[in-house]
Amino acid sequence: MMFGITEDKGLITGLKKNTDFLGANMNPNIIKNTIFWIVSVSFLLAVGCSKLTTENYDQLKVGMNYDEVVTILGKADECSGAIGIKNCTWGNDKKYVTVSFAGNKVIVFSGHGL
Repeated sequence: MMFGITEDKGLITGLKKNTDFLGANMNPNIIKNTIFWIVSVSFLLAVGCSKLTTENYDQLKVGMNYDEVVTILGKADECSGAIGIKNCTWGNDKKYVTVSFAGNKVIVFSGHGL
């Protein structure tokens, strides 16, 4: 048997038996709609949020600073550097953007699989 919290004039007054709590007798249409929205939002978060697009790549310019690039592409997946040169990569082996910075300014960039 499930229990739910009841309210009396905005105050929580205790527990009462509730067979509808956590979907015991929920409408099948509500369950279908909920599942549809969860799957849709998950898909958009997994696929639609990638900042590695041709449109974003086209916004990159030589002379931009690191923070401007991060605003466009998001946080870099990997950065390494030596002697004032920093190389950062966004993405993976199939789809990526690589940007080289000197003195925190873009000196060269390239992309693959966009």
